Amino acid sequence: MTVQLCVDPDWEPYEWIDKEGNFHGIAADLINKIAGNANVNFEIVATRDWPESLEFAKARQCDALAFLNQTPERSEWLDFSEIYFTDPNVFITHQDFEYIRSLAELNDNRVALPHGTGVEQHLRRHYPKLTIQTYDSEIDAILAVQSKDADIAIRSLSVAAYLLRKEGLFDLKVAGNLEGFSNQFRIGVVKDNEALVERLNIGIFLLTPDDIRSAVNRYVYIRFYSEPDYTMLVTVIAISGILIGLISFWTIKLKRLNLQLQTNQSALKSSRDQLQKSLDEEHMTNMRQHQFMRMVAHEFRTPLSVIESSCDLLELQSSQHPMLTPTIEKQRLSARYLSDLVNRSLAEDRMVKTYWQRNAAWVSCEEIIRTAENYALLLNQGQHQIIAINKANKISGDGELLQMMMNNLVENAIKYSPNGGNITIQALEENNQVILCVADEGMGISEADQPMMFGKYQRGQHDTPGLGLGLYLVKGIAKLHNGQVNLTSEVMKGTTISVTLPILMNNNDAKDLRLEI
Repeated sequence: MTVQLCVDPDWEPYEWIDKEGNFHGIAADLINKIAGNANVNFEIVATRDWPESLEFAKARQCDALAFLNQTPERSEWLDFSEIYFTDPNVFITHQDFEYIRSLAELNDNRVALPHGTGVEQHLRRHYPKLTIQTYDSEIDAILAVQSKDADIAIRSLSVAAYLLRKEGLFDLKVAGNLEGFSNQFRIGVVKDNEALVERLNIGIFLLTPDDIRSAVNRYVYIRFYSEPDYTMLVTVIAISGILIGLISFWTIKLKRLNLQLQTNQSALKSSRDQLQKSLDEEHMTNMRQHQFMRMVAHEFRTPLSVIESSCDLLELQSSQHPMLTPTIEKQRLSARYLSDLVNRSLAEDRMVKTYWQRNAAWVSCEEIIRTAENYALLLNQGQHQIIAINKANKISGDGELLQMMMNNLVENAIKYSPNGGNITIQALEENNQVILCVADEGMGISEADQPMMFGKYQRGQHDTPGLGLGLYLVKGIAKLHNGQVNLTSEVMKGTTISVTLPILMNNNDAKDLRLEI
């Protein structure tokens, strides 16, 4: 996993970028450790200064900021990791400046700070009487105190000790610390990336006290230890205290995390076993259901075939016995109705257990409309005017299922139009889609019943025979083809049901598409 990382290019000893573009500092060492622990690859995004790094992160030109305090303002657009380094803030003044117990004692003093820091936001919020002067860098802020353009600079102890020593500013001193606001450095991640925050927290949890001690000693402790000055002594004592606190904190934290991990693993194993048991039971139930449906279909089809064959034989003799013709036709329609019920049940079973793209092929829209028209004429018995319109070429899909879908719509239209009227069957093509539509002038469906019409075993008119599977299968077949069904209806004025389907589904749409019933 690669993460674009913005840093402060000039913030020694925490982090800086040299002329060759290499990332250095306490934060750099710790970030490298965190990256290894979390299996993350950090790529440094070059910026001119810290304000530009903030702007890059706000504009999502980088994914995270390496080393910063959490503030209310920043929390509006950043999520933060756990703390991975702590350092107190101290007051830097001239040698003749008195010891500062609290900023509340100060009123008109000029405070020098680098621009865009968390300390600046804290002071402006809690100490509005202070005169805050911002500068482009850490050293510029401290040099403003030396030149007496400012009275106080407030920086972290590590930075203060490092810069005072490096620049030889021995006429300045540490005159107290800022209570209630120590630096608690975290990684700031641009919003809506919780997974990255969680992964970084894992890397932080795996940091060891030796990792932190090594990073600090490399840039602060080792540089100053050979020089017997008081600034170095204060720095060493402070950092030692920080390290002891960090060691204790992470020891307790890791123990708690290990205990929680063991508990979670036990609960996860139990849940996994229970889930597997439920899946096995569901699989066996589905297998029994599919076996039963196939058995029922087989048992029904044989006698239905006998009945339909008998109707054909009787029809040959109907010329000699005209009175038999209506009875034969009723028997034929009843047998066909039972056959359709069996086919619909098998269609439901087929959609549950197979993938759509296994049966996909080019289907002629003209063939679909013509077959639906013939089916309507067979069911019609002269009561309705059948109108068939085709203005589409072809569609990619399961031809058998698409035809069943249209036949169901035709059958519903005739069944719920007892007073005759027009039955319109049509196919239209627009915007790389085919719209298959059946409209009637029958009973219509009330607004209260419309939301449930596509449910399983749901029927709007309960005195009309049927299982309530027709529209349920229509919706299921449309879904398998990545389509949508639309129903418009008004009581006693008729119903129109249209199915909008893509002419050709691409591979990504068709991949692993399964109807969930």
